[in-house]
Amino acid sequence: MLYAINTKGEKLLPEPHMEAICPICKNKVISKCGEINAWHWAHKSNVECDDWTETDSEWHNSWKKLYPKENCELDINGRRADILTDHYEVILLNSSSLSLEDIRLRESYFKNIIWIIKADDIIENFDFYEKDNYYTFRWKHARKYVAYLTKPTILDFGDGELFVLRKMYKKSPCGGWGKFISLDTFLKVKKFNYNRNFFKAVDSRDEWEKYE
Repeated sequence: MLYAINTKGEKLLPEPHMEAICPICKNKVISKCGEINAWHWAHKSNVECDDWTETDSEWHNSWKKLYPKENCELDINGRRADILTDHYEVILLNSSSLSLEDIRLRESYFKNIIWIIKADDIIENFDFYEKDNYYTFRWKHARKYVAYLTKPTILDFGDGELFVLRKMYKKSPCGGWGKFISLDTFLKVKKFNYNRNFFKAVDSRDEWEKYE
C-alpha cells in the first residue's frame, strides 16, 4: 500500500518508523522504507487483507501519484481499487500473470475497469509495424493472459509511452493491433468504457476454453 490512515482517517504516505491503520481491514500497518524496494505500508501481521492486490513497486506508486490521494487505494466493498477516477472507473495496475479465473473475478467485481499492464521491461519483445493511423505488432514470449482481458487495456512501455491494445490474438504467433498515445492524452480521457477508441475486441467464447 502507498497510503495508510491515522486515527482521524487521514491518508498518510510511509515514512521511516511509522505505524498506522489499513484503510480496508482497519488493522495495524507499519512503514517499510528500505533502500531497495519502494517505500510502502505492510500489515504488521504480514498477512495481506486483500489477496487481489500486488506488492507495490516504484511503477505502481508512480501511477498512483498521478492522481489525488483521495482517488487512490479506495475500499470497494472490501476490495482495494488501485485508482478510482472521477468518473467512477477503476484503474487496476498489473505487473504479474493472472489466471482466467482471476480475470473473470476482477472484471465482474469492479465492472468499469481500465487495465494498465507494466511492459517497460519487455518492450524488446515487441515488433511494431505502422499501418495508417494504428500499429500492428508481434509479441515474442507474450504474456498470454493479456489477450483475455475484456476491458480497456493499456500497455505501459515507460517514459510516458502507452499503447492502447485494441486486439490481441490468442493463437501463436501472438500479435494484434492498437495505437500509441501519450500519458497526457491518457490522463485527459473521461470515460474509457464509453469511448470506442479504447474498446478491446474479444474472440468468441470457445477460445477461453482453449486457454484453460
